[in-house]
Amino acid sequence: MSLHFEENGEHLDLFLDSGEEQELLTYGSSQENLDDFLKGHVVEFEKKRSHRRAYLKYEGSIPQRGRIEIVLRGKYRVDELQTSEKVRLKYREGKLYPER
Repeated sequence: MSLHFEENGEHLDLFLDSGEEQELLTYGSSQENLDDFLKGHVVEFEKKRSHRRAYLKYEGSIPQRGRIEIVLRGKYRVDELQTSEKVRLKYREGKLYPER
């Protein structure tokens, strides 16, 4: 998960790698949710356009788009995550869990 700093504010980008050679499934949420998420509380994320795989490891400036910094790395099980327009997730011990 990266924190994206832009002129009009900050937001979270959650990049999910399914292990395939495709682009990253990407969800976003308000930066204000970061502390709650890290404490294990459920946070809702909204689907965004897919991002290039380079964003999994990239930190720094993005021309005309601000900058990003990685705030969290973890794992998830592809078979447990329903990829809909909105997902409710919690984070615990380095893993993402869907809230059903």
